[in-house]
Amino acid sequence: MIELRELRVEDAKRLTLIIKDKDVLYNMDAPFTVEDITVEFEKKFLEKTIEEIKEKKKFSFGIYTNEELIGVIGTTRIEEERAEFGYWIGKAYWNKGYVTKATELFVPKFVESFPDKKLESIAFSINPASQRVLEKNGFVKFKEEKKKHTVSEEEIINLYYELKRD
Repeated sequence: MIELRELRVEDAKRLTLIIKDKDVLYNMDAPFTVEDITVEFEKKFLEKTIEEIKEKKKFSFGIYTNEELIGVIGTTRIEEERAEFGYWIGKAYWNKGYVTKATELFVPKFVESFPDKKLESIAFSINPASQRVLEKNGFVKFKEEKKKHTVSEEEIINLYYELKRD
């Protein structure tokens, strides 16, 4: 069973354990390295994220299964007309349907809280699992763009998706 719960600063230690995997970090295309990730680093991230949620600049949750935090889902930023959506989970939880279910739970919460915002997301062309998560949850690809991966600096293709609403 998957649940979405509010993020807490106390989650920093668990998130540090999960995110220190280079494969998880690679798929996040994060501008920091495995060596940068410490409990203090995650505490600062959580403090900032929690504050931005209060200010309605972000809308994010922890992903839980069996009372265990396994990742994060939400918006990286909310702008005037749109919000950028993303997610990540620990490698031990990949390809088990957890993110698909978490997205299914997240979308109605977002739509209810931000009915006037378009929800958009990016998946890498080399990550078909992430593409399937989006497509199963009503997202439609609207653009492709080559870019340099932040971590590896290799050229990759970003696939841009938007949530189609009736």
